[in-house]
Amino acid sequence: MNGLIYFNGMLKHEHEVTLWTLDRSYLYGEGLFETLKASQGFIPFLPEHLQRLFHGMEVLRMRFEISASKIEFALYQTLHHNRLKDAYLRLMVSRENREIGSMEIGEGSNVVVLARPFEKPPLRLYTEGMSAQLVEDFKIFPDPLCQVKSTNYLRPLLAHRMARESGYDEALLLNTFGNLAEGATGNLFIFDGKKILTPPLSEGPLPGVTRQVVLELMKKNYLDYEEGPIKMADLLAAEEAFFTNSIKEIAPLTSVNDKPIGTGKVGAQTQRLMELFQEELQYRLESFESKRWGVK
Repeated sequence: MNGLIYFNGMLKHEHEVTLWTLDRSYLYGEGLFETLKASQGFIPFLPEHLQRLFHGMEVLRMRFEISASKIEFALYQTLHHNRLKDAYLRLMVSRENREIGSMEIGEGSNVVVLARPFEKPPLRLYTEGMSAQLVEDFKIFPDPLCQVKSTNYLRPLLAHRMARESGYDEALLLNTFGNLAEGATGNLFIFDGKKILTPPLSEGPLPGVTRQVVLELMKKNYLDYEEGPIKMADLLAAEEAFFTNSIKEIAPLTSVNDKPIGTGKVGAQTQRLMELFQEELQYRLESFESKRWGVK
């Protein structure tokens, strides 16, 4: 698709957009990105994405003038001018280097937004569940950079590729403590028969937007949950498990390394959270429509 791209305040055709080779995202992987899903012309979890983005900018000390409202305008402008309602959006923020061979930061910065028609994940991921492989080649060391969704994405990228080449849907990553930290493309949750568990941010997972929404939904609906370390043995002994991310939302995990989780089928707790998530999504969509038309 040869669509329009938002590039530093202007909408351009793809062939017109070129990133300067001094972009630090290109040179060093020092950039930030957000993957967002638009539904019916609305980006339902935009506030959570922007909160993470601006936190990442603080961690990377990316001090340049850009406001949340400007980014919101860029996203919706790109969405609407590409005549899309259900879409995949990719937001990227980076700075430029002073010159080649130098670590000095230049004065330039880049804000880019891409939009593509949304393609639903395969239905089997929700009806049969996902399969995962434990990839032990790349371990996560919990530090402040784990809290940043940076363009230096090598660890999850390679782990995911290795799992896919072996015939699995997803990769599982360990941290340096030997505990499960996350999936290559999503946060991990398990149900041990009594409560739902997910690794805390101190264990090194990315602070996923859907993870945050699910935690809030469990609290609001009085579901027993806990943030705590998860070992591989805990996952294999669990009754249910699932991944969360912005595109798949909540996707059941029914097997790991060819071993079934629980019965090997989508469990009741996972289904309940999938329903609650869709209710939250619908509520946000209806709230957006009410504000747009001035309905109270």
